[in-house]
Amino acid sequence: MNINGETAGSRLSSLMTSVVLCHTGVAAKERAYLCRLALRMGAEVDNNLTRATTHLICLIAKGAKYEASMRPPLLGRVQVVKPEYVRLCYASITRLDEGKFLTPALAGFKISISGFDTITRDKLRDVIISMGGTYSPSLNADTTDVLILRHAVGAKYKSALAWGIPCVSQQWLHDSHAQGCRRDAGDYRLVGQDAGQKKRKRDTRRCLFEDEVAEVHRASINAHDSGVFDSVVAFVVASSADAAIYDISQMDVLLSRGQGTRIPVLTAAVTHIIVAPGVTLTSQEKEQSAQHTNSPYFVRATWVAASVNAHERQPEPAFTAF
Repeated sequence: MNINGETAGSRLSSLMTSVVLCHTGVAAKERAYLCRLALRMGAEVDNNLTRATTHLICLIAKGAKYEASMRPPLLGRVQVVKPEYVRLCYASITRLDEGKFLTPALAGFKISISGFDTITRDKLRDVIISMGGTYSPSLNADTTDVLILRHAVGAKYKSALAWGIPCVSQQWLHDSHAQGCRRDAGDYRLVGQDAGQKKRKRDTRRCLFEDEVAEVHRASINAHDSGVFDSVVAFVVASSADAAIYDISQMDVLLSRGQGTRIPVLTAAVTHIIVAPGVTLTSQEKEQSAQHTNSPYFVRATWVAASVNAHERQPEPAFTAF
């Protein structure tokens, strides 16, 4: 059969000469069939997703290749289409419009919703379905992919956190729908008040730790021989991972330059208990140390550094400071 003077075979073989086809998430038998059709239409088939890829065939919006196609430099350059696109182009001997065969942005996604009124929930559910996703009224550790929340509170939120399910605002869904591709859930994560407070506390502790380490380090570099720690017998509390041997070795430098001594065990001879950077004493540790035979002073590593810098022993803080 001739079409405008061109045979069907000739037209078919040049239909996709500009196409570099890749695939993901397609069963082996179906994949082999689609590759044969694409090759007959003049396409190049490459199992690797590269900058040269023009089309990615996939059934669901998941997997490393799909994720890569949604990020620069491939975003907007790779057409992510359903398998039927190749089959229908071959059957019709026509290069069809890829925009009509795009893989839905939420294909293969199971999404739950919590905290919204009935009207809003139904609207969100309809958007999810229109984007190829599945709405689930219940949360499931094994199958739920995303939880959309109004606020980061409630039983579903706590369960999702425990199960590692992303908790996002409804804006994630709206933006994904508007842009025609699934947005990165990490950019829309909701954090509960407790989690936010814990993070702020961790950040504060980390800053304090870094300040202490820096102060001790500066003092150890500039330390000169003196008698500032004469008669001091110190035990260093360094039980945390952050209070590394590196910091303890600097403490040795400071104490020895000031004629002090550090011993590795808490004995009756100890006069000062030095709390190394990054260490927070528990109530039990405080109580046990307070009952020590000698009633030693409790000082932070920064007390040692300050004494070295001032060339005289600084006043020991009250025990209640710890």
